[in-house]
Amino acid sequence: MANTNQMPMRGARRILVMSILGALTAFGPFTIDTYLPSFPSLVEAFETTDSAIQLTLAGTMGGFAVGQLVAGPWSDRVGRKWPLLAGCAVHVAASLAVAASGDLLQFFVARVFQGFGAAAAAVVAMAMVRDLFSGYSMVRALSLVALVSGFAPLIAPVVGSQILAFADWHGIFVFLAGYAFLMLLCCLLLPDSLPRDTRSAGTRVSWLARYRRVLSDRSFIGLMVMGGMRFTALFAYLQASPFLLQRELGLTPQEYGVTFAVITLGMMTGVQSSSRLARFIPVRAILLSSLGCVAAAGVLVAVSAPLGWGVGAVIVVFVLFMVGCGLGLPMIQSLALLDHPDEAGTAAALIGASSFGAAALFSPLVGLTTTAGLGEAVGLGVVFLLTSVVGAIALFALVGPTRSFARR
Repeated sequence: MANTNQMPMRGARRILVMSILGALTAFGPFTIDTYLPSFPSLVEAFETTDSAIQLTLAGTMGGFAVGQLVAGPWSDRVGRKWPLLAGCAVHVAASLAVAASGDLLQFFVARVFQGFGAAAAAVVAMAMVRDLFSGYSMVRALSLVALVSGFAPLIAPVVGSQILAFADWHGIFVFLAGYAFLMLLCCLLLPDSLPRDTRSAGTRVSWLARYRRVLSDRSFIGLMVMGGMRFTALFAYLQASPFLLQRELGLTPQEYGVTFAVITLGMMTGVQSSSRLARFIPVRAILLSSLGCVAAAGVLVAVSAPLGWGVGAVIVVFVLFMVGCGLGLPMIQSLALLDHPDEAGTAAALIGASSFGAAALFSPLVGLTTTAGLGEAVGLGVVFLLTSVVGAIALFALVGPTRSFARR
C-alpha cells in the first residue's frame, strides 16, 4: 500500500508515532512474561497445582491466537483506530479482572481476554507500520519495532520480579492495567493510518477465499507446522522454567527475572545470526541447525536432574535452546511469506495464530510429565525432542526446496 496518510512522518512526530507503535507490539510479551515469576506464589494463593497455573498461560496464548485472526481483518474493514482502541480497552478491563480474581476460573477467563486485547493491539500496530511507511523507511521502521518487541521479553520478567519484591501477584496485573490504559491514551494521538478509500469491503467470502488460497500451499502448511512446533517448545519453556529455576534450583523471583533476561539474549543472538548466515548458506541448513540445537537442549535438560547439574549448567542449556529457536523462527516466517505477496497479511495471521494455537493445545504435555512425578526438567526435554522430530518431518515431507535469500 502506498503511503497516502496525510500526517507528516518526520522529526518529533515520527519519534512519537514509532514509540507508541513499539510499545503496542510489546503488549504480547508483557502480557505473557510479566507474571512468570509469580507462578509459585499463584500455586499457593489458589491452593492448586503447577499444571493448573500453567494452563492459565495456555489460555492467554489461546486468546492471543484468536485475537490476531479477528483484529487483522476487522482493521482492514473499519480502519485501524477503533480496533486498536478496543484492544487496549479490553486489556485494561481484563487486567483489572485478573487482579480482582477470587478463584482460578475467573483468573483463567480474564487471562484469555487479556491475550485477546494484547493481540488486537499488536497486530494493528504492525499493520499501521505498513500503512505509514514504504520502501527503505518501512524497513527501518519494522527494524525498530522488532528491536522493541525483542527487548520486551527480557524486561517483562524483571519488571514482574521487582513488583513481587514489594507487592504480591495482584500488583503485577494492576501494573498491566496501567500499561494498557496509558497505551489507550497514547492511541488517541495516532492517526487512522488506513484511508477510507483503501479499506476493503471485508466480506466474509473474500476473507475465506484468501485463507483458502494460502492454505492450499503445501509448503506453507509445512512451515506452519514447523512454526507451531517451535513455538510449542518456547511455550513449554515459559511454563516450566519458573518452577525449575526457582523451586528446584533455588533462585529467588528477582534472580529468576534477571536469569530469564540473560537466557533470552540467546534468542536475539540466534535471530541476528540467522539473517547473516542466510547470505552464505542454504536456508534448509539453517532450519536443520535450529532443529538440532533444540533437540540437543532437550537431551541435556532431561539428564540435568539425574546428573545433579547446578543452575549454571541448566542456564547454558537454555541459552542453547534459545539460540536454536532464534535461528529457525525468522527463516520460517520469511519463507512462509515469500510466495504469498498478495496475501501477506493473511499468511502472517495464520502463522502467528497457528503458533499460539499449537502452543496452547500442546501445553498440557509438560504438566502431564510433572504430574507423573518426572519433574519439569524431564518434561521440557520430552517436549523439546518431540517438537524437533515433528518439525523435521514437516520440513522434509511438506516444505519444498527452500530459496536462497542471498540472491534477493
